Amino acid sequence: MIRSNRFLTFSVLAGVVVVVALLLIYRHVTTETLIEQQEKSNASIALMMANMVLPQFPGFVENHAQRVKADPAVMDRLHAIIVQGLVHTDILKVKIIDLTGLVIYSSDPSQTGQSKYTGTGFNSAIKGIPLSSFSFREEFNTIHEIVTDRHVVSTYVPIIEHDGKIIGAFEIYSDVTDLVDASTRVQIKIGLSVIVGMFLVYAILFSMARRADRVILSRDEERIASAERIRYQAYHDQLTGLPNRTSFIERLNESCKRAKRENSKVGVMFFDIDRFKLINDSLGHPAGDELLRLMTGRLTRVVRESDLLFRMGGDEFTVIVERIDVPADSAHLAERILRAMQEPFQIEGHSLVVTVSVGISVYPTDDTATDKLIKNADAAMYQAKKMGRNQYCFYTAEMNSQASEQLVLESALMQALNKDEFVLHYQPRVDTASGAIIGMEALLRWERPGFGLIPPGSFIPILEDRDLIVDVGEWVLRTATRQVKSWIDRGLEPTRVSVNVSSRQFRKDNFVEVVQSAIDDAGIPPRYLELELTESLLLDNSSHAIEIMSRLKAIGVILSIDDFGTGYSSLNYLKMLPIDYLKIDRSFINELDTSIKDAAIVNTITTLANELQISVVAEGVETEQQWKLLRDKHCQELQGYYFSRPVETEVIAEMLEQEKLTGKRNLAAG
Repeated sequence: MIRSNRFLTFSVLAGVVVVVALLLIYRHVTTETLIEQQEKSNASIALMMANMVLPQFPGFVENHAQRVKADPAVMDRLHAIIVQGLVHTDILKVKIIDLTGLVIYSSDPSQTGQSKYTGTGFNSAIKGIPLSSFSFREEFNTIHEIVTDRHVVSTYVPIIEHDGKIIGAFEIYSDVTDLVDASTRVQIKIGLSVIVGMFLVYAILFSMARRADRVILSRDEERIASAERIRYQAYHDQLTGLPNRTSFIERLNESCKRAKRENSKVGVMFFDIDRFKLINDSLGHPAGDELLRLMTGRLTRVVRESDLLFRMGGDEFTVIVERIDVPADSAHLAERILRAMQEPFQIEGHSLVVTVSVGISVYPTDDTATDKLIKNADAAMYQAKKMGRNQYCFYTAEMNSQASEQLVLESALMQALNKDEFVLHYQPRVDTASGAIIGMEALLRWERPGFGLIPPGSFIPILEDRDLIVDVGEWVLRTATRQVKSWIDRGLEPTRVSVNVSSRQFRKDNFVEVVQSAIDDAGIPPRYLELELTESLLLDNSSHAIEIMSRLKAIGVILSIDDFGTGYSSLNYLKMLPIDYLKIDRSFINELDTSIKDAAIVNTITTLANELQISVVAEGVETEQQWKLLRDKHCQELQGYYFSRPVETEVIAEMLEQEKLTGKRNLAAG
């Protein structure tokens, strides 16, 4: 018995030793597997961050010091992009290291500036080989907070440009605590099972090992899916599926912060259904719920993609209107919401017509605190109810007035073309050497009845925003070409006229046909029409732009790039564009005689254009000194108040008549 007991004890101890050994081996294998899998995950995260960061911050890794010096806010923008990109991941910390081993960015700012030059992981990464390590941290400073007792896998991953060049390394720390804990629990179960029944140890060990593998592989997916489900339920209304009050508060905070950075405004709309309690009391709550669901569907179709719609609870809804310029931008949406409610809702055999009352507050005009903005919008909504319901109201009377004026202006502008209220003024372009008129620019003006001549800056942005610029642009094109024909018939030459082309107009499929039609209808040679295009218009889709410009050149019209130097043109594009003129923006001419930098820019543009056999026009010439400097810099044509302001058709005709009678007249001479 004693021997049996001893043998049994020895067998049990031997079994325990075997189990412990197997558990240690198992732990080592699972840890190595975990590190390997996490290394792949971290490498994928690194690739994602590289795709987010490198295109938006070109040269950041290679020229970190210069980028930060040139734009101190670059680190804040970079941090915001990285933090946003790592939402819902298990990443604890991210570092970016340049080839010198210097940490140029860390989500923990205290570690920016550290040196990793001698580190094994860094040196492996810059050779193109990711390297990971596993550790336990009692305390760790993450992207969002300080956490304790975490198992961490840190991975050094090379940063590789598209041409295969390694420019630095990412150091990524990921949290694998849950996976390690799951593995530990599995090991405990294995040990207990073996101690209880040695005969089942190998079968149980094998079974649990397979189970552990499945747990490790599927744990991360399950955790993410579960977190998404919980987050959705926490941030969405169960009845309508709209984001709820919690989501609204978070998004409003984000929108206000973004507006502060961009120096823009945010509109907050608060509205509910007028007399909703009567519907619930008379038809029952199920009918009220159905009304809310139907109303949500209608509102979703009304708001723009950039607007954010929320259900606050009950019959209360809110909308965040981002990047507004004037109060009328919010008023337009409020009007669409009111109109959307005019069609009856069909519920349980009843045809219900409901109205809403809308209150609007604006950040930062009304307040900068989000809770105050909500209260202000709520107060404005109740003011709308006092005023008779079924309408919108701004928090301040001043904004109500501004919005009303803006809407009246837009309404009048939408009818201006049909009422023949637009006119063209013309500003001469003169030869730099002689001062003689050799062309002119057609400039749109609005003669609003009762208000006189409206400045173009007050109405052209509205034409662009309301997509009226295409029709008005065609009117300008046809009016200008007909006017050229009139001058030609009177023997007044040269009469080349330039017309500004909007991006919306240029992108229309039939734009070339419209230009050809305007020239044919007016009966003028194509060389008398010049189209002025903007840099940004050309860069949006360069290949398509070049194709359209080539078709226009085939017609025979003159092409120019307007406001050159203020956009982001590539010299590579410039050499490919079939253009005849560059118009130097007036911002470089204003201080040409006093600013060395402006003079250098103008000299560079004229030299480059002349080498490319492109003529140069300078806008905004106002002094004799500017004229002389531009003449010395071989600028071919000038335009500005020094020669003439934009004037009516009759005045231009008088100028051309005088040149015809007296010879080429030098405008600059008087």
